[in-house]
Amino acid sequence: MSDHRDDATNRIAARFDGEQTEKNEGKAKNKKNAKNGGNAQPAQSNGKADPSGNKKNDGKAKNVKKDWNARSVYLSDDLDRKVSTGYKRLDLELEMEFGETVKKTRHFYPLVFELGLERMDELEPQELKERIERMEL
Repeated sequence: MSDHRDDATNRIAARFDGEQTEKNEGKAKNKKNAKNGGNAQPAQSNGKADPSGNKKNDGKAKNVKKDWNARSVYLSDDLDRKVSTGYKRLDLELEMEFGETVKKTRHFYPLVFELGLERMDELEPQELKERIERMEL
């Protein structure tokens, strides 16, 4: 039964740009670690070229969950709903306008960070302080 579940997961992953769920990726790493006698090799995610000559962090990675750096983010319920709704809205608009979809891990989340960081660069210390205080209410 486990093989059937793994097969379905692989088909879904292939459909969605080869991205595996974090749970299955963790299982694969644990299996590999066990086969290596507990000697796990750390993933190289420093932007240097891999053996095939491709940069891992250049935005053209085949599997972003494997090749890019992971970052956990904790959000309030309200902010989490805004992120989910924003993704769905943008995905629908892109689909209706161009017939394309927004990939959440490859496109949406990096854009949220990139655009957010651009805005953060514009913040004056007083505005930053006010925003933080507003979040803590």
